[in-house]
Amino acid sequence: MVSAVTPPGMPSKEVLLQIGIDLGMPLSEEELEIVLDLVPGLLDSYLHLAQDHALISSKTTRSKAGSPPNENPHNAWTWQCAISPTSKGVLDGVKVVIKDNIAVAGLPMRAGSNVTDGWIPESDATVVTSLLENGAEIVGKSQCEDLCISGGSITSKPLPVHNPVRMNYSAGGSSSGSAVLVATGEVDLALGADQGGSIRIPASLCGVIGLKATFGAIPYSGVLGLEPSIDHVGPIARDIETIHNALKAMVTFHESDPRQRPFVNEIQGLQSALSETQLLPFSHLRVALITEGFDLTREGETEFPGSAASAELVMMQAQKLIALGATVDLISIPEHRFAQHVYLPILLEGGALSLTALKSTLFGQGYSFTGNVEREIVHGLSSNGSSASPLTKLIAIVGNLFFEETGGDFYRLANILRKQVSDAYDKILDEYDALLCPTTAPAGIAVEMSGNPKNIGRETFSFYQNCCVTDLTGHPSISVPAGMIDGLPVGAMLTAKHFDEMTLLRAAKMFIDSTRETNT
Repeated sequence: MVSAVTPPGMPSKEVLLQIGIDLGMPLSEEELEIVLDLVPGLLDSYLHLAQDHALISSKTTRSKAGSPPNENPHNAWTWQCAISPTSKGVLDGVKVVIKDNIAVAGLPMRAGSNVTDGWIPESDATVVTSLLENGAEIVGKSQCEDLCISGGSITSKPLPVHNPVRMNYSAGGSSSGSAVLVATGEVDLALGADQGGSIRIPASLCGVIGLKATFGAIPYSGVLGLEPSIDHVGPIARDIETIHNALKAMVTFHESDPRQRPFVNEIQGLQSALSETQLLPFSHLRVALITEGFDLTREGETEFPGSAASAELVMMQAQKLIALGATVDLISIPEHRFAQHVYLPILLEGGALSLTALKSTLFGQGYSFTGNVEREIVHGLSSNGSSASPLTKLIAIVGNLFFEETGGDFYRLANILRKQVSDAYDKILDEYDALLCPTTAPAGIAVEMSGNPKNIGRETFSFYQNCCVTDLTGHPSISVPAGMIDGLPVGAMLTAKHFDEMTLLRAAKMFIDSTRETNT
């Protein structure tokens, strides 16, 4: 599962002297001789690793497969193929599309951008292997936003992705193509990745179901990461049963992903819980409606008409759970509103380190273990960065600037404060089975894509304020259809305790069942 590695060579005196100067640690002549004497011993370990690497590495045997799509009315496909399952399982007969930031051996991977120029991975991401081992057929790659940095669907290269309900409206992002292809019925299941809502936002705007699992529950190895502490991969589908079966296939521990190492026991417990064949209804479901989540969506009304009505629709639909025996209470979590301010420094500065430097600790800890996905992006940006979207450049340039200017103080502070947000959620979840609010905020429904580059901020940062909270806290979260406003889909988001995806799925199914007959 690891691409070939090449050990470093013996550095020259000139190189060592220059690096010392660049680091503010100049070498004297005597120190230079000491360093030169010691380097060969250090290189010996690199040579041993390179030689032994062949014993542990394995490449997926698959030549270049498939071709560009012939018909692509929403610009949702990047590649089409037919990769057969390797064995039978819970996903027998399910056709799956893979977001184009997830490695599939033999298929070009562009991550919605021109910076890699169609790099072809040699290995499958761990989640791709899991799907194939459980009966799924991979039928292609789906379009996503430029390097997955956008909640809209306008930065993908070469063309924006259109909402399946209304052309020239946002499909949400960054997993835009995945949600569209599920909504149009072209696939049964799609994979997305989520660092600030990128599974749940497009699911909401396209009228389908999208789940971000507990942080660490699903291996992320072989998926382009943005910031390792908020990286999540998960399923998008039209029905909750397919989501359930996808989790059965994908929730597993894999040593290649350091994100999972603290959670071995929890992952095993979740695997056992997911083995249940049916999502039985609760006799008494306890749901807490997050006041601040509804307010954030309502407050978008001035700029995004229909948002207040969207919030009221989700509120009305949630009340229907009472008829099924549920308790539904309106509660306050002040940290929910504050969370976006904790999230942005982590996204901005952590994302900048990931995008522009192989020096950040995430690489040394193995976060790019499978397929060297991040290495390709870093090298692509350094050689072809002019083709990146303005948002990618924003993250890379401003994130590095702020990190250097503050010495990383706000990045550290935000990572400390995120625990307060998580603790606030945990406190309420001690009393309730699930939290609920509109999926998107401040815009409650899809916005029109103007085609004007000056509107890129409005059209991409209009949906994340509710979703980003659980990327910070790591709680499992799902967006489900709540109905329509002005002919556009509206999503409701439910959240449960860490590694309690079964409760989340059961609560989501009850919500869907209670609203199935409603048309707004």
